[in-house]
Amino acid sequence: MSYVGFHVSFLFRSIPNHSFRPARWRAWGFAALAAVLSGCSVIGPTRESDSEAAGFPEAVNRQVSAAFAPDGRLWRVTPGKKHIYVDYSDDRGHHFSTPVAVGTQSQRIKSNGENRPGIAVDATGKVYVIYAAEGDQPSAVYYSVSHDGGRHFTEPAPISNYASEANTYLGKLRLDRHGTPYVFWHDERERTDWK
Repeated sequence: MSYVGFHVSFLFRSIPNHSFRPARWRAWGFAALAAVLSGCSVIGPTRESDSEAAGFPEAVNRQVSAAFAPDGRLWRVTPGKKHIYVDYSDDRGHHFSTPVAVGTQSQRIKSNGENRPGIAVDATGKVYVIYAAEGDQPSAVYYSVSHDGGRHFTEPAPISNYASEANTYLGKLRLDRHGTPYVFWHDERERTDWK
């Protein structure tokens, strides 16, 4: 993985990936819609009782993010209190698959209006997820990847090499036109007032 710094505390990391063929022009319209939806919470459960009805094993909150895959499938990432869940819809969000937990270990998930989880899917079906949770610091951005279309995910790992020393937060996940995933985040590695 490579790092590039834009500012003292704004960094991104490229996650190695295989080649990507650009999708049809229509997929870009879906991607734009997914970008708008990722800032909305209306496609997720709206009450705690809705979580159980939607198949989530724990109460989930409304900081949901979504993205369309190149094949048109709508993917959703939903934070719970101890896990992140991924599911998908083949009918534009009317019905969703059974949610799959990202990782096997419980974590204290950190999600709010600006610090939402992120999701992206490449043309090969890899599903990339990022989210914030407590780690060695009060907030760390984690990432996980599914290589089998969202059925299983790798164990989440902190995106920053400084996660044990500095908070990381406000992570954003994007794929470039070749399908290479990039994670952008803020961190506090250069803060001096608390060291």
